Amino acid sequence: MKDKITINGTTYDVLFTLNDEKKGINYVVYTDNSKDEKGNARVYLGRYQDNKIMPLEAGEKEALEKVINIFVNEVNKNENN
Repeated sequence: MKDKITINGTTYDVLFTLNDEKKGINYVVYTDNSKDEKGNARVYLGRYQDNKIMPLEAGEKEALEKVINIFVNEVNKNENN
């Protein structure tokens, strides 16, 4: 996995990847480094397979969002210390 990915002509920074070995699914968490109206980083996630990002299936998003929120909160906490 590269440190950067390009999707539809836009380049994103890869924050981290998650691998579900039981299901054989790879996920990628990435950002365009933009901020929302509250100043939070915009972070995206998707399935990663054969060098392509694919949309998540129903039910995957909620579970992964919990993991991402924990990760982002830890990163923010470390940056503020």
